[in-house]
Amino acid sequence: MAVVFVSPQKALAQSPAEKHQEALSFDSEKMWVQTFPLDDSRHVLLIVDPILRNVAIYHVDTVAGTLTLKSSRDISQDLRMGDFNAQKPKPETLRNMLNMGSPSPSIGKNVK
Repeated sequence: MAVVFVSPQKALAQSPAEKHQEALSFDSEKMWVQTFPLDDSRHVLLIVDPILRNVAIYHVDTVAGTLTLKSSRDISQDLRMGDFNAQKPKPETLRNMLNMGSPSPSIGKNVK
């Protein structure tokens, strides 16, 4: 599924090849768009605005022809958190180990 944001007048004037080319040249600095299938008739549409640091998640039902907003969030403060819901070894532990020259913990083993 390709997502292209154009004006209605431009969309009507474009050939399928032009629409496809515009989708390929989508400016990733302004907006990131990705789809993921849920099942045969539904997809998740994920839109990230890296400038505003917002994320929106939609469900697209191709049978019913609906687009439903499931979640929208400003992630700017989320990205400032260095450690939330992280498993051991935590980032601070790793920084301390690297600064002290300690050996790294084994991957997959709990460190106390």
